[in-house]
Amino acid sequence: MSAGVKAILRNAVFGLLVAAGLFCSLLVITFSWVKVFSIAFILVAGTLWLLTPGRFKRTFKYVAIGALIFAIAFSSFENYLLFNAGYPSAKDAEKASTAYTDLFDISLPQLIQSIEKSPTYALLTAEHGKTNPETIKLDSSSFPDLIEVDFYGSGSNAYLGFIAPNPGDEYHVQVSTYSGEPFSLTYVKSSSTQAFSQIDSRGLQWYYNRALELAQNRTSTPTKIDSLSLTMSVEDRIYMSYEGITVQIIGSYQGQSTLICDFEPDGTLIYMSLPPAT
Repeated sequence: MSAGVKAILRNAVFGLLVAAGLFCSLLVITFSWVKVFSIAFILVAGTLWLLTPGRFKRTFKYVAIGALIFAIAFSSFENYLLFNAGYPSAKDAEKASTAYTDLFDISLPQLIQSIEKSPTYALLTAEHGKTNPETIKLDSSSFPDLIEVDFYGSGSNAYLGFIAPNPGDEYHVQVSTYSGEPFSLTYVKSSSTQAFSQIDSRGLQWYYNRALELAQNRTSTPTKIDSLSLTMSVEDRIYMSYEGITVQIIGSYQGQSTLICDFEPDGTLIYMSLPPAT
C-alpha cells in the first residue's frame, strides 16, 4: 500500500472519529461549556495534526485522540447519570401506590434537597451553573404518582427536569435551554425555596380541603374526585398583583375534570373553575 493511500485512509479514519466525537457532543452531552470546549479542542487539535509538519504532528495526533476519548467517555457517563438520577425522597421503591391521597404526604423541601444532593444534580450545575427550583408536579391521573421537579438556571437559561414517571422508578432528567427569559427579571432574581417551604408548612392536604370547601359552597354538592394533579409552579401574571409560586389543584372523576383551583402560598384564592351543572 502506497504512502498516499495510507495517508488518505488515516485521514478518513480521523474524520470518522471527529464525526463520532461531535455526534456524541451534540446529541448526548447537553449544551454546556463542557460541550463547547470539547468540540473546540477536538477541531483545533485535529486541524493542527493534519496541517503541522515534522515532529509535532504526532503530539497533536495524540492530543486529538485523547480529546475524542474524553468527549465519548464524558457523554456516556453523563447519559448514565441522566437516566439514573436517584429516587424521590418521598417514594418507596419497593411499594407502588396509586391512591391520590398519598400525594399529601410528600414534603416539597425534601424532594428538592434529595435532588440537590445527588451526583446528577452536581454534574449538571457544574455545567450550567446555579439553579433555582421552579416547578414541582405531583400527579396521580396520567401516571400513577408521577413526580416532576424542575430547576431553572438564569445564568445559562437551562431547564433541568427531574421526572419519576412510575412508582418505584428513578428520576430521568431532561435538559433544555431557552433563547429568551422564560420568567420575568424580578422573579429570576428571587428564590422559590421560601415559597415551597411556606406551602409545605400548611401542607398540601390543607389546599385540597380548602378547594373542596370552596367548591361545595358554590355548587351546594360535594365534588367527586378519583384522581388528582398538584402543580406548584411560578405564575407570571402581569395583569395581577401577585407574581410567584402558586398551588394549582386539578381534580378529575372518571377521566373528566371536576375541579381546577389556584392558590397563593398563603392560601389566597387566585382562580377557581368548576364544570357546568348537568
